[in-house]
Amino acid sequence: MWALEWEGQFLVVDAGLMFPQEDMLGIDLVLPDISYLLEGGRKVLGIFLSHGHEDHIGGLPYALKKLNVPVYGTRLTLGLVKPKLKEHRILREADLREVRVGDSVQLGPFRVETVAVCHSIPDAVALAIQTPVGRVLHQRFQARPRSSRRPPDRHGALPPPG
Repeated sequence: MWALEWEGQFLVVDAGLMFPQEDMLGIDLVLPDISYLLEGGRKVLGIFLSHGHEDHIGGLPYALKKLNVPVYGTRLTLGLVKPKLKEHRILREADLREVRVGDSVQLGPFRVETVAVCHSIPDAVALAIQTPVGRVLHQRFQARPRSSRRPPDRHGALPPPG
């Protein structure tokens, strides 16, 4: 989980979990600490999911029990999230919003654009986040497609190579 803040407004990226290490006996899951986001005067505008791996979506049901915010993700990512939310009995209340590569979403002071990336799971995206003071690129994988079957970034989110 990663959060970007501007004047008390937050954009959260991913809500994963960690599996315990060998020395963490008796612990099943390690969840992100969202207590900072819950403190008074803070407004979480939404959660953007970059892809459907467990370390990026696994903690979402636990976070949504305390944060009633929209969740943005690609079709596959949201498809992997839905059974988790159903298991936790919060699917009906969840505000899930599908995005596609190249979509742009305005959330308060943040404009988030989804950018195609190559990763070991389909439908993964990087996020080009425009803030009042500049652009942040959130990505954890190969940003330039290696396959000629996938089109290059045509949305201007990434600078030209070089």
